[in-house]
Amino acid sequence: MNFDLKLNPPNADEIAGERVRVSAEMRRVRRQDNLVTAFIILSVSLLIGLAVYWTTRDLRYAGVAAAIFPLIGACLSVFGVITAAGFRSAAKRMIELDHQLIALSEISENSGGDVERLCAKYPPVARYVERVQKSQREITNGELATFWELDSSTEGRHMKGWGARDPKASEPDPTIVKTVEWYFDFLSPFAYLQFLQFRRLPRNVRVVCKPILFAGVLNHWQSKGPAELPSKRTFTYRHVTWLGRRHGIPLRMPPAHPFPPLKPLRLALALECDPDMIGEIFNFIWAEGRSPDDPAEFKVLANRLGVENADELISRQEVKDQLRRNTEEAISRGVFGVPTAYVDGELFWGFDATDMLVEYLHNPAMLKEPEMKRVSSLPAAAQRKE
Repeated sequence: MNFDLKLNPPNADEIAGERVRVSAEMRRVRRQDNLVTAFIILSVSLLIGLAVYWTTRDLRYAGVAAAIFPLIGACLSVFGVITAAGFRSAAKRMIELDHQLIALSEISENSGGDVERLCAKYPPVARYVERVQKSQREITNGELATFWELDSSTEGRHMKGWGARDPKASEPDPTIVKTVEWYFDFLSPFAYLQFLQFRRLPRNVRVVCKPILFAGVLNHWQSKGPAELPSKRTFTYRHVTWLGRRHGIPLRMPPAHPFPPLKPLRLALALECDPDMIGEIFNFIWAEGRSPDDPAEFKVLANRLGVENADELISRQEVKDQLRRNTEEAISRGVFGVPTAYVDGELFWGFDATDMLVEYLHNPAMLKEPEMKRVSSLPAAAQRKE
């Protein structure tokens, strides 16, 4: 059973059901393994008996030889020598099933401190543990392993790299050598997909999330969004669904699209663009397929984020002004779509440019190569008449 911190945890009945399933499979594999082992022992004993008879032409010696080998084989099986020798075909599967059962078991009391430490360190872990406790069951070993994996993974390190969440930290982090300013709108499913890919960025990169109003960018450049052209709308929705499946990212379109994104955008700004909060908002809209502009749904989202006065927060003038400033800043830098990463004065637009962004962060000289420089100033041979 996989434990995804972004999804609702399995309840006690699901955990118990999985244990029953794994135990049943273990019994089946064990029976199958015993039959294979017995077949091997009997086959070898028959061959030994035939070999003795062929050399002695005496059935008594052949029978004794054939009878002795199963007894020796049975003793060897008891002590696991046959398994070690590779005769037990299902040994590997038995080990895997045993590990699954261990993962589905509750953690020991000694591991409680690890859970508390990881909850304090990572808000997603704290929220997941809270949901588990509400379901009235204990954390399993498999879930604890997922927490440890987060702590040791690139994603876990980026939760520090996206920092500035500690107001007491006055000294800059010396390990951060580049800053990527990321312009996005919750309206864009491609922004959701790219947000989950930032774990691939180098460890010495900080991502600063900047919500903008995509409609404002389109108005400035006098262009249309993908959902405003009927044939492109259909293709875009199919394409993003396919991309989600290809990358193993849960994606479910909200009830209607495009939707008014002002509420979630302002809420993200009111929450100081905390990447964990932004991730929860993206998950609410694009993993669960819910509508953030619906008053009842927005209240559910606010409760999930632990915000009691969400409507009051998003109505503050400073929040509205910040969204406007972010949008104007993006336009002044040449941003023409979302999501767009801005680093070193260069733009990387769209989910499809994620690989290019990662390569550039590892090798900034790539944009100085002769062909890159040539195409950057390529003249236009014709222009469309209005």
